[in-house]
Amino acid sequence: MLGKKSLLGGFIGLFFFAIIVFFIIYFLTPEVSIRFFGITFRPEAYIESSLEDAMTAAGVSRADAERIVKEDGPELLSVLMEKSGESLGRIVSYLSSEDGQAMIAEGADYIRSGAGSLVDYLSSQEDFT
Repeated sequence: MLGKKSLLGGFIGLFFFAIIVFFIIYFLTPEVSIRFFGITFRPEAYIESSLEDAMTAAGVSRADAERIVKEDGPELLSVLMEKSGESLGRIVSYLSSEDGQAMIAEGADYIRSGAGSLVDYLSSQEDFT
């Protein structure tokens, strides 16, 4: 009778294991958390490291990038948040306009025609086995 476990017990164990892994990633590695989950416990740390990486890629030395982020970080973050809010507002206003609605309707028509042709192709096949 060693190791007799039900299927439900295995799922419960796997569920708790997934929760533990999620919280480890969520609290300890903001870059990985943002990439996989879209959220992080410390968004400012992720944003600071992203700014440093972007400046380094643009040719600024790593020491200068770190100094700029540390000294001007709060001001940079507020400007970035303001600009992203403005951009999001423009996107929403465009999508709610007549041109945006027409673009959405045209995209939906393309999706419907693509799904219809996929269904036609699959139904024309004789057997999947």
